[in-house]
Amino acid sequence: MRLNCILLVDDDPATNFLHRLAALESGLVGEIREALSAESALEYLRRSLHRDAENYPVPELILLDVNLPGLNSWQMLQLMREEGLAMTPIICIASTLDHPSHREHAQRFPEIKDFFSKPLSKNDFALLIEKHFR
Repeated sequence: MRLNCILLVDDDPATNFLHRLAALESGLVGEIREALSAESALEYLRRSLHRDAENYPVPELILLDVNLPGLNSWQMLQLMREEGLAMTPIICIASTLDHPSHREHAQRFPEIKDFFSKPLSKNDFALLIEKHFR
């Protein structure tokens, strides 16, 4: 299985770069889009689902950092629900800290399918895709 599009949401450009590289090296991901904030990720999803899917392909996977400036990941997920943006992609949390409160909070969001420690490797991407898309 090869994913057409994924969305990386992390405020650290270096982490996005490492995840882009790992995803490409896995050979299982086509287009990779990035957002440096929850706000920009929401705008991308609004465009992909409502206005401009040709230029903003709908991501099949969102790799979401827990700690984002401005809107945090939980607020972003709530807005996605309210706006009907959470219906399509699989959402996986990527965090440098595997804090129990993150997992507890995530239980409120059935859209979250998995947790990974950052940075993900090409093998992590392969396992993620095998687990959630086959």
